[in-house]
Amino acid sequence: MGKKYLYTVRAYNSRSKKYGKYPTKGLSASTKPAAVKMKKAALNSTNQSVTVSWKKAKGCNYYLVYRKTGSSAWKRVAKVSSSQTSYTDTAPVKGQTNTYRVRGYYSRTKTYGSYSSKSVSVRVPDSSSNAFPENHTWVEAWKPGEQEIWMDWTSTLPDGSTDPGSNTEIVTYINTCRQCGYFLGRDDELLTLRLLNHIETSDCPGSYTLVPVTAVYRLLECTQCIAYKRGTFLHYIYPAYPNGNFTLLPSYVELTPEQIQELGLPPNGRCNSIFV
Repeated sequence: MGKKYLYTVRAYNSRSKKYGKYPTKGLSASTKPAAVKMKKAALNSTNQSVTVSWKKAKGCNYYLVYRKTGSSAWKRVAKVSSSQTSYTDTAPVKGQTNTYRVRGYYSRTKTYGSYSSKSVSVRVPDSSSNAFPENHTWVEAWKPGEQEIWMDWTSTLPDGSTDPGSNTEIVTYINTCRQCGYFLGRDDELLTLRLLNHIETSDCPGSYTLVPVTAVYRLLECTQCIAYKRGTFLHYIYPAYPNGNFTLLPSYVELTPEQIQELGLPPNGRCNSIFV
């Protein structure tokens, strides 16, 4: 890990048994730890510390945990062994939304992996006594054009609550090209026609896979406490994995109005049931 590899190619004529010249520069590539996929950030029972969790990433022997609040710069708060996939921040910034991200690190060659593409956040109250005021003052945790924050606050909800507990939800599944993420739709005649046309007009081999469609809503947070709620609907998206490699972080593709109509999804994202 962390090694640099140099490659070059030269031509060879088997009839004359002559070789061409090597390119003087060639091409180089370096290996580095895989990007980390974040899971969530959650307050402990006393609202005084935050536990951040993520999925295991390959190629590292440590994880570096970073934190920021508001418009402040990212600050590294921990270095943990690769055997751990969580970290408890015992000194989060009180009265602020604490946002976290993680990247892998291989110490033998001092090689850093990429930062997690998505961060996770949680608001830490000033004290445990003012966790839930009678009247909330709601603000947007992020706005369109900024990095999206996907939050799950189900662990803070009382029993029997009808709050959705998240600003995202999986609403259906679709078929996409395994290689490039091209939209193929559901299992019907359109899927077959699209797949055949896609094979003819692209270099993709024709394999496809099932991926979830997620509805994303704006995230609202209270300026006075740790409460969150779901805002207005933003968009439907689905994951596309680079070259069909499911070990890499996906990019996300937004459904078009025509695709939304074809799948029978509500334009405003408010589904009566989870799956349609």
